[in-house]
Amino acid sequence: MYRNNSRNSLIACILTLSCFFMLMPSLGSAQTDKVKTSMAALKAETGKLGAPSEVMTSSSASISGEFRREQETRFASIAK
Repeated sequence: MYRNNSRNSLIACILTLSCFFMLMPSLGSAQTDKVKTSMAALKAETGKLGAPSEVMTSSSASISGEFRREQETRFASIAK
């Protein structure tokens, strides 16, 4: 009785693994065409934007400086 259960488990395991290995190649290449076209469209749109301007980088640096000073004053008031 135990031997029959073991054989059934072995057959089920073999069937599961064989199905998995048969489907695995199709899962990896399922959407490569969609990904390639989406990636090309994304690169084209980002190419239109160009490099970031100096105004953007300086304003973001001042915002981060203000944020840093605000955090320092908060932590100083907590530490007191």
